[in-house]
Amino acid sequence: LALLTLCPLLLASPKRLTREQARQLVLKVLELEGYPTMAPKLELHDNEIMEKEYLPDFYFFDSYYDTETRLAATGHWAVSKKTADVWEWMLCRKLGPRALRSHQESIRKQIRLSTEQYHRLSKKAPCRKD
Repeated sequence: LALLTLCPLLLASPKRLTREQARQLVLKVLELEGYPTMAPKLELHDNEIMEKEYLPDFYFFDSYYDTETRLAATGHWAVSKKTADVWEWMLCRKLGPRALRSHQESIRKQIRLSTEQYHRLSKKAPCRKD
């Protein structure tokens, strides 16, 4: 009987994004900013230190582009594991271009995140401790 009572709650609770889903969102941001995301000159590194030591609710990435003279940083990204929100975390800026939102909405459906849950969870930023 207890299991039957819990089933609706289990079905309704959202899953978390995978690191690969988060990576794809960051690559979409970089593509929208004009970077050739398939080029070997673009590098996207996991920043697990930020995630493990500071904010475990986010995946962190650092992106670089290899120029003739140096490896140039192109962004420092955080993706919420709960909402698919993408942040340029060093600037404390949530990104929301229209072309990115359709990808985010698709992922939110995959992880069964309702609009109400999104509004409640989306208040957390990777650049300040709540």
